[in-house]
Amino acid sequence: TAARRVSAHVRQLHESVRGTYIGADGDRHSYCANDPELTEWVHLAFTDAFLRSHQRWGGEIPGGADAYVREWAVAGELMGVPAPPRSEAELDARLRSFDDRLTSRATALHHYRGLNSRALPTTERVSAAARLVGMGTGPSFVCSSPNRSKRAWGSESTTAANRAR
Repeated sequence: TAARRVSAHVRQLHESVRGTYIGADGDRHSYCANDPELTEWVHLAFTDAFLRSHQRWGGEIPGGADAYVREWAVAGELMGVPAPPRSEAELDARLRSFDDRLTSRATALHHYRGLNSRALPTTERVSAAARLVGMGTGPSFVCSSPNRSKRAWGSESTTAANRAR
């Protein structure tokens, strides 16, 4: 099917995406975009970001959140995620399992703060959003994610502003 072909193409492109990063443990680690743990994290983060954004701004989801997560599980399987979550509760639990492994970095924080700066022209805020997406994260994830993730981004003030709306 077309979905299988596109997923295989994306996995092939990911083979050349390699590098190193400093983990939450402070050590340097090598990675490939197809590493199972990274593929799982991206799948979980995307599913959560799109689900939370839709819940916040898009209205009712046909079949509810569990149906949405089940549909995204198919995409996860096509990308090689082993046993992707099939309910909102499973999604939340799997995301929590990453809490001790995640860390924020100054570059990402700089772009996130630029995204939220009302002093910047819209074109510069869009550019900041694009850079965040290029770093494997996205503004909807930060704006709609649980408070523990927002704290890691230093965005508790955004959380308070959203509650006041």
